Amino acid sequence: MIDLCALTETLLIADDGLYAPRHLNARLMLGMKGSMAEEELGLMRQCARQAFEATIQRGHVMWEVPVGFVRTREERLEKIADRQVQHAIAGVFQQFRELGSARPPMLWYREAQRPLPEGQPGTSGRASLWRLPSEHRIHQILRKPCDAGALVYGRTAAKTVIVDGRARQSHRQKQPIAQWRILLGDHHPGYSSWEEFLHTPQLLESNRPRPQGEAGSAAKRGLALRRGL
Repeated sequence: MIDLCALTETLLIADDGLYAPRHLNARLMLGMKGSMAEEELGLMRQCARQAFEATIQRGHVMWEVPVGFVRTREERLEKIADRQVQHAIAGVFQQFRELGSARPPMLWYREAQRPLPEGQPGTSGRASLWRLPSEHRIHQILRKPCDAGALVYGRTAAKTVIVDGRARQSHRQKQPIAQWRILLGDHHPGYSSWEEFLHTPQLLESNRPRPQGEAGSAAKRGLALRRGL
């Protein structure tokens, strides 16, 4: 901005006076003021971020909680008192344990016309919307570390890339568990165990459709299947 003002002979007015960016002394003063202000803002952001993460490290929840849980006045996490919601969430894990895949539970819930609860934003987990689940919804429930009794923060991170000579921030990408910023196990009662949570991605990946001739995917159509049994 200072360079543009100097090029167009524009004056800058601040609280402490009037500056002409075309003059060297004025440019020097404005540059120093800008650097000091940038450092001050950066320090404030850094302190705020450190305080935020320290609060999470002590076990406090600072965001909207997923369905099946409520956030207390002390910013703690506990199961919702609604037994219907509890049984619905626990039923998804029970179906997954028995069937070993995410798609069969989704088909079962839809054929039986049994909706699943979804969290309503702004209610701290105390209100739910009931809808028939999609396969994506089943995946969401199975992949939440909160349901395994863990409090985590920093599961995703954004990377800066250079596009056409300019720095651009890419979409946030999921990080491996070892790179999560905060991970507090056994933080609260969950609907599954931490061991199940770690094993679930491997089981879902083994059921993912693969190219023809590659082994390891779930059985579908084929001459080797004995249908009707």
